[in-house]
Amino acid sequence: MEHIKTKKQPSGVVVDASSISLSSNRLYRELNEFEKTNQVLGKGNSSLGDIIVLKDIKTGKELAQKTIMISEFRCDEVRCWVALNESGYVPHIYMFRIVNNRVEIHMEILKHAKTLNSIINEHMTTIRQPENIRLVKPFSLYVLDGAIEAISCMYKHDFTHNDMHSGNVMLDSKLKVKIIDFGTACRIRDSDAVTQTKNVKKDIGNVLRIFSGLYTTQEYTSVQDLQDTYHEIKQTEGYMGLSEADRSELFNLIDVALTITHPNDLEWYRMMVKYSLENALPDSELTVDQIRMDVVALLFPEILPMPSPNLGQVGSTNKDDDKANVAGGLTALSNSELRADPLREKAAALRFPETSQTVYMNQDEDTAGVADGSTAAGAADSVIEELRKQFGITVVQ
Repeated sequence: MEHIKTKKQPSGVVVDASSISLSSNRLYRELNEFEKTNQVLGKGNSSLGDIIVLKDIKTGKELAQKTIMISEFRCDEVRCWVALNESGYVPHIYMFRIVNNRVEIHMEILKHAKTLNSIINEHMTTIRQPENIRLVKPFSLYVLDGAIEAISCMYKHDFTHNDMHSGNVMLDSKLKVKIIDFGTACRIRDSDAVTQTKNVKKDIGNVLRIFSGLYTTQEYTSVQDLQDTYHEIKQTEGYMGLSEADRSELFNLIDVALTITHPNDLEWYRMMVKYSLENALPDSELTVDQIRMDVVALLFPEILPMPSPNLGQVGSTNKDDDKANVAGGLTALSNSELRADPLREKAAALRFPETSQTVYMNQDEDTAGVADGSTAAGAADSVIEELRKQFGITVVQ
């Protein structure tokens, strides 16, 4: 009892101590360690609403704060996020803590990034202009490849997302896919076979919706809408202005994707997507680097100037260091391997088989500084113990 009285459980965890400056007593308070700005990044899904911008007083670094009512909070949201924190596919999480009846998550601000929803609705019209039209197909396949890679990484960390619509997937100025909002994430090991299959198919279906929105402007309202409508329009001549070859390729990609029911099948599917992307490059007369540079110039003109009428020529900014910043993620395929056997046949033959520094925070000033730095037996409850085992965090009393 004395231990419980003097050494209360931590109120939160600092995952990145270089971005969160706690007081000497391991507190993080408004006007002492941080201050609020007037900037709002967007609406959160919880009843507490806005995602706001804070500024760490010591470092001057700005970070975003998402607030969730504790009654609506799901532990898998933080578990999934922390598991992916070093993957590059998520905004970096700096800290999470309980404050009264709410959970606060402090995270990286993606300053140069756009949701796929905004790209589909606001920028694809420009990319579809005659002078840029050659970008549409390879860019759409490039994003599909990145999205498949991102969810494959998530599956390897034992989670499904379950809400991968275009508003929850972002593209940054390096054309790196970023996944956000893990409020419905589920650990695969905790799901039965039926639920796991359902969640995997939902993730893949939502990625297909994004791809379709980029490539054809038709995003569909849900995965079910995609499946129902797809069967109706599959044989439509001249669908969305596509050539017969492009239409056949599009529906082939959809065909195979809709057969995926297990995380292990994603690598084969990604090979298919890469194969299509490689074949699209000669048709566009562009290299992958040229596509990246031109798309970045169209989506992020504050970083690169708009491309010239001759696609791929971006003027004086087309330097090696710029290419290095924009490039990344595409692995060349073995032509001898992929061209020897049609990937469609390979896919049909598949058989689906059954950190940085971490600091615990004090709850309040009354209990601040009571610990001696050692890890006392029994100090961590089952949740903290699980975090320590799963993510390798260091318990600091």
